Amino acid sequence: MITETPHRRRLAALTGLVTLLAGLLLAGSPARAAEFAITGVAASYRPGDLLDARVAGVTLDTGQSFQWRVRPIGSTGAGSAISGTGADAATGHLEQVVDAGLDDYELSVRLRSGTTVLHQTAWTPIAVTDLVEPLGVEFTGPSPAYLGDPITGAITGRQLDTGETVALVARTTGRWTPALFTTIDGRTISSEPLSPFDGEWAIQVVRDGIAVAQSEPVAVEYGRREVLLEGVQGVYRVGQTLRVSGTVHPVKDGLRYSWILRDNATFEAQTFDAGTDPANLALELPMTLAEDDHTLTLVAWWDYREGHTANAGQAAVPINVSDADPSTPLLFFNSLGDHYHQGSPINLQLAADPPLADGDTVAWEWRWPGGNWTAVPGATGLSHQVVAEQALDGVEVRATLTAASGGDPLVAEPVTIHVDDHGAPPHQRVTIGGVADGYAAGDEITLTASVEPGSVLDRWEWYVQRAGESEPTLIDGAHTAQFRTAATADLHGATMTARLTFADGTPYVESAPVTLNVEGGPSQRIVATLPEDEGALVVSVDPEDDVVTMSDFELGTAADRWTSTGDLRPVTVTDTRATAPGWVVSGQVGDFTNGGDILDGKHLGWTPLVTEQPDDGGVTPGAAVTPGLATGDGLSISNPLASAPAGDGTGTSRLGAGLLIEAPTTLVPGTYEATITFTAI
Repeated sequence: MITETPHRRRLAALTGLVTLLAGLLLAGSPARAAEFAITGVAASYRPGDLLDARVAGVTLDTGQSFQWRVRPIGSTGAGSAISGTGADAATGHLEQVVDAGLDDYELSVRLRSGTTVLHQTAWTPIAVTDLVEPLGVEFTGPSPAYLGDPITGAITGRQLDTGETVALVARTTGRWTPALFTTIDGRTISSEPLSPFDGEWAIQVVRDGIAVAQSEPVAVEYGRREVLLEGVQGVYRVGQTLRVSGTVHPVKDGLRYSWILRDNATFEAQTFDAGTDPANLALELPMTLAEDDHTLTLVAWWDYREGHTANAGQAAVPINVSDADPSTPLLFFNSLGDHYHQGSPINLQLAADPPLADGDTVAWEWRWPGGNWTAVPGATGLSHQVVAEQALDGVEVRATLTAASGGDPLVAEPVTIHVDDHGAPPHQRVTIGGVADGYAAGDEITLTASVEPGSVLDRWEWYVQRAGESEPTLIDGAHTAQFRTAATADLHGATMTARLTFADGTPYVESAPVTLNVEGGPSQRIVATLPEDEGALVVSVDPEDDVVTMSDFELGTAADRWTSTGDLRPVTVTDTRATAPGWVVSGQVGDFTNGGDILDGKHLGWTPLVTEQPDDGGVTPGAAVTPGLATGDGLSISNPLASAPAGDGTGTSRLGAGLLIEAPTTLVPGTYEATITFTAI
């Protein structure tokens, strides 16, 4: 999974992680929505009853079919496809033997032409009453839990009656399914998972093959361990030695490690046993031209007692080898860790060949996404250290060597810093000092903002909210840590807030408000006007809703491909430009990865839609893009999601799309993840 950090939310190019697990929603005309509906769903069921639902208001045309879907009540996802226990679901008649696991789900049906969704009904709730008293379940594994940890649970409640058994089921956003690699011994649950999980468990009471009661769900989460690599140079000369070190978090006795050096062209690989000591994860290899265009991966393995092995964590870095003339100077960064945690040191190390001579100078620069290169304060020579904070996530760093002997400057290829605390907020806290108990009209008010721990950011914004006003107002031109103004009567009872921001004004952290106490006297109000030539075009993704969960792969009707459907999470476009020049928002996906396995991004296609826009907004969805299984590039190249012509598109619009993956039947099993990037022009 990809997580949105504050600075990413301000970009005109945003990313969302696509993980294979869920579906899509498409809007239809209001007239059609009134006709297209589900009939036959009872107010409640008992386990073993037959749900007998039918489509009303639509007659299928040639090439059309119905697809039924269920999802938990309260979910905003597309749910999971359900074909029922009958044979006529595709023609509009769903028969499904009900069990306790369908309680608190809701049912919808789609009208499709081929795989294109033409319309979808409203969601209809399903209620199931347990036949017997349910049991309970508790997650007793560690928190946080990682692959290789004892993933355990406990069954609570009454004793089983004659003829009853129990089953553990799990879900993320779809239906309850049997929990894999899990055993139940009495009332103890033991799981030996092969892949990460973030969802829920429930325990079912089963009688005659039917779940007749189900416990309340319990949250369960476990993931891969973090593996970080450092020390790899950007490029090696033939004859140099690669020296790389790895760290694993959290460490665990019993993990075994291996280095894998894979040829990116032939996919042939060499494996080097790294033992079981996490304090000795280092590798040295002499570099020849044969190692050029390779990838080096450190994998932490966990061997379960039952004989299967889990990839408990891994990290990879590229290896490049040059046979350039030794007289040609080289300047490059050693590799950084895959990501850092807040408060940890980030060691930026340059390698220069030949070494620096007297009088040589190195200029360090960095830039935030979408920003300009600026000098790195205090950075000189071949090394520099900064403390990781969320404000540094996505920052590029480069260096330029100017030789005292003359010649063209040598520029090192940039490296990118990633800081990821897995959803934790920034550690920085802002406070405002200098507030007096009271002011007389005409006194000078001097307020000072400070941030702890310190930050690389130094741009501030100050806000005032006068008594009776509904929201704070930005004070124009106040962008330093100190704010001065004259005390006036209208500031009595006003609150002041200081906000630390990125260079483009995107918020990072802000203070709690402080209140001013100003006694009477003459005052003036300052009125600011927004000129017509101001405004901006911004595309954004909700950082709390930036993961698309696709449906599990299913064989296509011709059994010649794997297919998975999903629903793009909402993409918001706001255009406040008075000139209304129009805009186009496009999307492009990278390759899907499953460990070392890759599925080309061309296998993803979409059907765009506009879910919300102002009256007469003029926003239209882009053309549908077919997955490139046989031909075409799919979404591996940029394609329009929506557009607005000149004169239209102002205000806020929300975009979506139905997603479809078509993969070859040779696809290696596993969970595939990719990143889709949106751009607005």
